[in-house]
Amino acid sequence: MDDLGKYILQLGVSNFAQGFTWGLEVERHRIGADGYLSAAPYPPMLGQQRANPYIKNDYFNTQSEIITPVANSIGTASHYLAALDYTLRSALAADEYLWPFSLPPCLTATHSELGYADIGPEKMAYYQELGRRYGMEEGLPSGIHVNLAPNKKWTSAIAKAARQDTRQVRDELLLKQAIGFMQYRWLFTYLQGASPVAEANYLTDLPAQPVRSLRNSR
Repeated sequence: MDDLGKYILQLGVSNFAQGFTWGLEVERHRIGADGYLSAAPYPPMLGQQRANPYIKNDYFNTQSEIITPVANSIGTASHYLAALDYTLRSALAADEYLWPFSLPPCLTATHSELGYADIGPEKMAYYQELGRRYGMEEGLPSGIHVNLAPNKKWTSAIAKAARQDTRQVRDELLLKQAIGFMQYRWLFTYLQGASPVAEANYLTDLPAQPVRSLRNSR
């Protein structure tokens, strides 16, 4: 353990748990009762999606994304997420549901149901360029994004104990955080991102044997 890790331990576990700001983003496709992507537009009850900072479409017009406000604890972020999830579900059209898995639901053979999210001209141009480079299908998987950063109070306490510049300590903490995510990404995939099955008309080249994750396994 390096000196920075020792200073963190000296501050205590309780300070560590409260030492970050959190933000969660959760993507899920809206589907119809037939199990295919929904033909309904962005839920009108949610207002104009361009003006809604918390619930909007991401990449596709069926791909709902919930974005929590910045929170001072994972518990608060989870409460925000639960409230926004309830709001989204309450606004869904009749016989419309949220697809729970990372890989998309059943698709038609022509993929004619796919359409980019109409959030604005700049976003539309961005989505179209991504589709041109990588193909529309690359944007179909959904996921959970965790935005995590050490807060100012905790960073300042570590910097004071280490007698280092606060900005330098923050940069080191963010780098360690990124390295940790990369080192344990196999565990995050196993616990939260398993996708061993692909529905009809999504992937044409499937492995001969079962894998933990079609998105991440080699």
